[in-house]
Amino acid sequence: MILRKGLILSIITFCFIAICVLLWKEYFRYSLPTIVPSNYTSIKTGHHTSLFKEYRDPVLLHFFNPKCPCSKFNSSYIQSLHRRYKDRITFFAVVEQAQINEYKGLFDFDLITDDGSIADSFGVYATPQAVILKEGKLIYRGNYNKARFCTDKDTYFPEIILDSLLSNKPLPNMPSSATKAYGCNLNSDLNYVTTQ
Repeated sequence: MILRKGLILSIITFCFIAICVLLWKEYFRYSLPTIVPSNYTSIKTGHHTSLFKEYRDPVLLHFFNPKCPCSKFNSSYIQSLHRRYKDRITFFAVVEQAQINEYKGLFDFDLITDDGSIADSFGVYATPQAVILKEGKLIYRGNYNKARFCTDKDTYFPEIILDSLLSNKPLPNMPSSATKAYGCNLNSDLNYVTTQ
């Protein structure tokens, strides 16, 4: 009888631990900020670049990893953003070369493969992230929303920026939740991550 109770308790304990590990792997760890790579160089808004200057302004770069749950969560939102603005801005999905086979045309806009150099040019070290450029100037780099599933309409950060740019209004000050990266580290930075 004692052996049977011990076995049942062991099975229940194992199942509980397995469930906790799965929840951590698929949900809770993504509610924490992404670990900043030890070799990270911050790029400030206002930084000028020659990248993407030949395209219609503004330009939105969507840094995406098809294996990252956070990137997958906001895919439908990105598609709706593209439908809303496609006639007024240029969109690109930026995917690391290692994930190109998993991408399979998930979006209705052009794809750029990156070896990490484009991400480094704009201070991106996690996905999903948005970068907005105007006339070669970094206007915004950050999250799409403060809610994990892009459900908080008051914090559709790229929309707020794009609406201001397109209506020639002053750019609003963004809260820290807009620029603190959440999601998955880029593969190009994984060898260099450190704790915050």
